[in-house]
Amino acid sequence: MISTVTATELLTGPLRAGNREAEAAVRLFMGLLCTVLPVDLAVAERAAALRAEHGLRTPDALVCATALCSAAVVVGNDLQWKQIGSGVRYVHIDDVVAATGHG
Repeated sequence: MISTVTATELLTGPLRAGNREAEAAVRLFMGLLCTVLPVDLAVAERAAALRAEHGLRTPDALVCATALCSAAVVVGNDLQWKQIGSGVRYVHIDDVVAATGHG
């Protein structure tokens, strides 16, 4: 599952670069392997609470709120997110790489 914010972020780079192959790959990945979760009122309210409590930027708060509202885990590469708390289950990508012995 990914947030609509994550979908936006995944598509931005290829679109900015005009890289139609990368854009198609991202669309294929999202279409085949992801469920894109919408930002509804419950997610927006939870995101506002996260912003108020932790000073998160709106996109980051929306990603975390989407995870909280869907009982999902956030996987990312931002070390600051490890300290969010508030019930957000966060896995740093480097921890996954270290645990699997890849990298």
